[in-house]
Amino acid sequence: MYEIRYKNIVIGLTELDRADPPMGFVHGAVNVNDKYDKNKKEILKNSIYLTVHELDKNNSLEVEAITIEDFSEKLGEEVVEVTVLMKTSEDFEKQFKKHSDAYEKQFN
Repeated sequence: MYEIRYKNIVIGLTELDRADPPMGFVHGAVNVNDKYDKNKKEILKNSIYLTVHELDKNNSLEVEAITIEDFSEKLGEEVVEVTVLMKTSEDFEKQFKKHSDAYEKQFN
């Protein structure tokens, strides 16, 4: 489980349960909290201030970019997704080995 933070304030949790290992992306649904709701417009415009942290750890992942997409208004229910581009393939492999293994398994 991972925390999504905006200016070091937790705005939601995600499992980052989907991935594109060759491209270095992980993504997943975000369970947002009231801090996200209060600052939604600012957060969506300023993704440069977003960070991803392992739950209960203070270390942020080494990422190149983080994008939050909010489909809630369009779908009529809360649907928020995060996409994370890891900084290097080594960082991806270290943090998301299970995704790399699942990807490689389909070719064996």
